[in-house]
Amino acid sequence: MKLIEKKLKVGEPVEFKSTDKDYGRAEFSICQIWKRNRLKKLYIYPHQQRDVKYFYTIETASHCDRLSLCSSVNALENPNIWVHGWCKEHNSPFIRFYVPKYSKRFYIDLLQITYIHFE
Repeated sequence: MKLIEKKLKVGEPVEFKSTDKDYGRAEFSICQIWKRNRLKKLYIYPHQQRDVKYFYTIETASHCDRLSLCSSVNALENPNIWVHGWCKEHNSPFIRFYVPKYSKRFYIDLLQITYIHFE
């Protein structure tokens, strides 16, 4: 099944189901496109989820120089990065991580650091 690209805007939520009895904990991969030490674009791919139709992209601001994953609700644990490496398709670094238990959505906030918040 081929995924369809969906462009995200800052603050636009992406809904998902964090756990599934057959697939386990949901995961995402993020490919990070860097240019001159600035984060330019993110490609976000869902894994271990039912009925996935989209992968997501977002253009970052020119002043973003870091990427941070965090939960924006105190009761949630932080996302667990378990693989990092080099994406051959985008020729860039990538990370693959489990979403926090009981989370339902994430959104991206662009400041000097690009934050991905889970709720």
